[in-house]
This record gives sequence, structure tokens and C-alpha cells, in this order.
Amino acid sequence: MCLMSELYIIDGNNLLHTIREVENLPGKWNFEEARHQLSCRMREFAGESGAQVTLVYDGTVGGAAPEYQTPDFKVLFATAESTADTVIEQLVENTPRTERVTVVTSDRLEQYMVKASGAFVTSCRNFIIQLNECRSNTLQGIKRTITQTPRATMGDIFPEDCGIA
Repeated sequence: MCLMSELYIIDGNNLLHTIREVENLPGKWNFEEARHQLSCRMREFAGESGAQVTLVYDGTVGGAAPEYQTPDFKVLFATAESTADTVIEQLVENTPRTERVTVVTSDRLEQYMVKASGAFVTSCRNFIIQLNECRSNTLQGIKRTITQTPRATMGDIFPEDCGIA
């Protein structure tokens, strides 16, 4: 089943660490580059799904990372006085139709808080699995379309009855 919410609010650091664990990435890693790659992947997901996606991070570890926003994708950073969890909770509370919101986090306490507000919650691991399944299904559909579409002939492009002599 592909993901089907209108708004996804994602705990960015939580998802990054889960991706690192799932993909078994050893040793040191460039946190800034990982955040950039995740932003690209989530921006792509927003475009493919038609949903709005908000990626929320704790602080600006590694430098002064700017907030980023397009009509369907945002990157937000918690302030020194708050956490990503606090920002996520505020976003959910300020959304009029929380039943159309999915929060992606593996933090149990955060999951309970968000569920109490009426939003749907999925773990980071489950989100990764669903993303990969949707991408796989999309790619298989494209491959099927390509292989099952009959090749065009000159008669298809210039039919005899089009009046061209």
C-alpha cells in the first residue's frame, strides 16, 4: 500500500538515524550531506505523492543550515529553546484536519502525543519500507507501460485518412 496522507511531518534526525541503521552504514558519516540527501529524497516524495511534506530537525548541527520552503515541501529547525518534537506537536495542533496528517517518528512518547491530537503516526522504519514499496511499484508500472506499449509505425503517425497527399 502506498502512503496516502495530505501532510507528512517528519522527524528528520530520527529518520536519518533509522536510514543509517536500516542501510547498515558503518563508521563516520557527513551529517550535513545526509540531511541534504534526505531533503532531496523527501522533496521528490512530495512531488510524486502530491502531499505536503515538512521535515523537522533539532537545531542546526554542523552549521547554520537555513530553513527551506516550497509550496509542497518545507525544512524547519527547532530553536535553542525547543526541540523537533515540540515543533512537530505545534504543527499538528495548528492543522485543522489532523486526520489527514501523518507524523513519521520512532520516538514512542512523541507517537503518543501526536496520536492524542488525532494525527496518524508511523515509525521511521515503516515509512522507509512503504517508501521503497511505492517507488518499486511505480518503477514496475513504468517498465510494464514501456514494454507493453506497441511500437508506433509510420501509419500511426501519418494515417492514410488524414488528407495529406
